[in-house]
Amino acid sequence: MLARHPEEDDTNRREILASMTAAGLTLAGMPLPSRLHLPGKVNPEHIGQVRQLTETYRGWVYQHGASGQLQRSIARLLDHATGMIARASDPQLRLTLLDATADVANLAAYACRDLGLHAYAQQHYLLSLQAAQAAGDHALAGHAVVRMAGHHIELAQPHEVLAYLDAARKTTRFTAGERSNQYAIEAWARAQSAMAQGVHRAVGHAEEESGRADDRSGPGWRVRHVAEAELYSLTGAGYAELARHDPAQAPEAIRRLTAALDLRGIDGARNATLDRISLAEAHLAAHNLTEALHAGNDAVDSASHSSSRRVRVRLDELARQLHPHHTHAHAAEVIHKISFASNRQPETS
Repeated sequence: MLARHPEEDDTNRREILASMTAAGLTLAGMPLPSRLHLPGKVNPEHIGQVRQLTETYRGWVYQHGASGQLQRSIARLLDHATGMIARASDPQLRLTLLDATADVANLAAYACRDLGLHAYAQQHYLLSLQAAQAAGDHALAGHAVVRMAGHHIELAQPHEVLAYLDAARKTTRFTAGERSNQYAIEAWARAQSAMAQGVHRAVGHAEEESGRADDRSGPGWRVRHVAEAELYSLTGAGYAELARHDPAQAPEAIRRLTAALDLRGIDGARNATLDRISLAEAHLAAHNLTEALHAGNDAVDSASHSSSRRVRVRLDELARQLHPHHTHAHAAEVIHKISFASNRQPETS
């Protein structure tokens, strides 16, 4: 059999990546926009612009949540990055561009998740994984698999969460901070299966690894997930989930979610709102309606600055849990505020 020439492999990767992007966006119901102006010859400055825009959009999603307009901007950036791959004559430049494309696709997946477009989020994660592998970036490829695990937490599919985490651990070497994040995700998944001992064990591992994480810096796609606030947020949400089955777990959920909120900055406003919703649920599990309504009211107020559909879905879940208390004046007020916020749908088209 004839050996395949590296240039042939590279050409195949470019063609597959380009066709996957076009197909993915079309299947997602997003008409392929006119590409941004493509340079005749790609240089490092063009790739730097892609990375800079990716970070700008990432910051916006974490602070405000995704919107239809932002999703379209990310889609255009992904199409633009893909279009430049064929124009990059230097092999190393092409690999760098593939890596940047993987990062954009990962962000596109997160935006789709936030808009409730779960099937399309999965497609973009797969694109991110394949682009990162083609670029030889094993760390980003492993990160994409872990993010798919986190996605299945939202879908309440704990067995899939554990399967993705297991696959990632077998193929990638992670930092201590990343391992901590993975154990925190595992704890939440085990809580969804009401596996109390599994939750405690995973949380213990998450905290041990967090203690080893003396350096929480790194690329933009990593830093937020290894932050201490995220450790308390995920494990707190896990204990809040467990408290639905065992109210005795509620105080630990409250402690952790309160710590997460104390550590959050304005750049994590979207996730802080989700923390407040989980905190309200934990107080409900502890049969403390007053504190639950206080946290719920704070969540609705902070949601007024967010375009996140995920936030509104979670608020609706909280409203259903509050409904048995609807004769309570303050509870009725919070339920009404949630209904008003939910009717103010974020832009998704």
